Amino acid sequence: MTAKIKRELAGSAAAFGGALLCGLGLMLLLEAGALVFVRVSGEAWVGLGGVGFAVGALLVMFIVNIVSVSSSFSMALSMGCTRRAYFLSSECAMVLWTLAAALLALPAALADEALRPVLAPADARPLLEANPMLGLYRDHFWTVALGALSVVALGQFFGAVIWKWGVTGYWIIWGGSMLLGALASYAADARAGWLYAAARALVLRCAAFSAVQWAALWAGAIAVLFLAVWLFLRRASLK
Repeated sequence: MTAKIKRELAGSAAAFGGALLCGLGLMLLLEAGALVFVRVSGEAWVGLGGVGFAVGALLVMFIVNIVSVSSSFSMALSMGCTRRAYFLSSECAMVLWTLAAALLALPAALADEALRPVLAPADARPLLEANPMLGLYRDHFWTVALGALSVVALGQFFGAVIWKWGVTGYWIIWGGSMLLGALASYAADARAGWLYAAARALVLRCAAFSAVQWAALWAGAIAVLFLAVWLFLRRASLK
């Protein structure tokens, strides 16, 4: 199993490199945009380098997770790999690379903080407001770790849906996303009705959750997605 994980890591190293480049590019773009915005508007500076790196790198890793299941599963089985071995080695490799991408946003956030006395010398705002990514690392690191695991779980779930149903899988994902977006938009704009009442009750209930409850709920959702991926792959016929 260790050898299979190493092969998966080596096979996806190039994709990880692409994720880092995309993260670096978005980091520089957001940094430049933030500086221009501050100069033009006079608003307070916000360090977005860490956020930009995390979004860019994790977006690429999300796509990589989709492709890793939707395109490589059949090939791995045809070469003699068992479903269990493929699932475990693929999950381990993708989790390691995605967590690495999320952790490498920390140097970008630290660079932002180092520039803060120069770019905003009078800024005394809390860290979470002035440098959101560094604030998350310091005060809510569990959200970074669970966020990276969510990228893997959701990406591989989408990949499994696409692998199982092909083009229809794309439409399932698109239709589900549009439906959820429409319901969320309607609930946010409505001021009466059953959907508004249900959304308000849900928001009030969630607002009372502690960090431990949020972490448990989030981790449970990730586990459900991983289980769904395994069930797809275990029962799917070879294509």
